[in-house]
Amino acid sequence: MKVMMQAECSDWDHWKKAYDAHAPARVGFQEDIFVGHEAADPNKVILIVEIPSMEAMQEFMQRPENAKAIAESGVNAESIKVTPLATRLPFPLMSSSYLSFVYLLNDIRTAWTNLLEQAITY
Repeated sequence: MKVMMQAECSDWDHWKKAYDAHAPARVGFQEDIFVGHEAADPNKVILIVEIPSMEAMQEFMQRPENAKAIAESGVNAESIKVTPLATRLPFPLMSSSYLSFVYLLNDIRTAWTNLLEQAITY
């Protein structure tokens, strides 16, 4: 299942180094899809990850070695928010066919705009 995790940290650079260093512990458990932060505040971390289940994630985070890594990374544990994401979207957002469709619509809009501008000038 995909989840979005949000948390506040004391320092993005320190958190990112700690997160990357702890990657071997997440192998086989968590697949990172997006690792980043809010544009306006780099200390507000955002992760989108694939995990087996919410229960497995809670158990993983509560293991002493993982809880220690989280604490040492500078994350404010009280700020951690986990949001399960929908598993299916009505269409793949970034598929090549979707992007082709978007480009086609843009081309049609441009052509109509050009036609209208020509009609106005006559």
